[in-house]
Amino acid sequence: TEDEGQGGLKLSSNVFQAAVGRSMYEQCLPNNSVDIAFSSIAAHNLSRRPCRIKGGVLSCDGTEKEKAVVKEQSAQDWEQFVYMRGKELSPGGYLVVLNIGADKDGKGVSPIKGGMPQLGKLLSTMLHDGLITQEEFLDTNFDVDFYRSEEDHSRPFTQGDRLTQMGLELVSVRSFTNWLEHHTFDIVDKDEATKAEYAERVVAGIKPWFYHVIYNGLSKTRPQEERTRLTDLYFDRMRAFAHDNHGGKTQIPLVETVVRKRL
Repeated sequence: TEDEGQGGLKLSSNVFQAAVGRSMYEQCLPNNSVDIAFSSIAAHNLSRRPCRIKGGVLSCDGTEKEKAVVKEQSAQDWEQFVYMRGKELSPGGYLVVLNIGADKDGKGVSPIKGGMPQLGKLLSTMLHDGLITQEEFLDTNFDVDFYRSEEDHSRPFTQGDRLTQMGLELVSVRSFTNWLEHHTFDIVDKDEATKAEYAERVVAGIKPWFYHVIYNGLSKTRPQEERTRLTDLYFDRMRAFAHDNHGGKTQIPLVETVVRKRL
């Protein structure tokens, strides 16, 4: 029926839903039309590739110069994201954003032993084995910033005036770490079956958001079946690595930013 799949959205007559096929760095809804805006683990994606990270797939694998270029793009994108949501907010409205970021000690997300740099190291083994080309290795850059700090989130309000001029004020910024739960994470002395289950859990936590990075980085001149096979091989190697390095839990540092638009 018409109501199927609507869930709680049908409980109130003044709650509306919309699917907007536009960039989050553009305006997606009319001015002054949103009372509460919530974004969860999305704004880490950059609007464009600012440079190529030659040593891996993420900015953490880059040189100091490459990291600085990514940080500059990240700062521009974060300010632009908040500005666009600010245009959409009604006076008195709130924007709440959860971003993957760095904790107070500067540590980032760690989905596997060795942290995010391990993703690039696994891919480099395929390059060294002659399975992919140097160009494909470079094309698998993941254009994100997983390392914004509390200060990075606050900066557009303390060192710029575009947001404050439109009536936006920073209510709070706080960082905290979310530890993913799975019963194999807490088992220190794992038997073979538990190691295999642990490895599957690790891959299951990474593959949904990272599969497209590997697949799309492979040359379009390769047959689709070959691109799929090589991407699956990458995750087979990740599974084997997690099996052999089966300690620790998956940690995701998050930064929560709350912004209000003045009446």
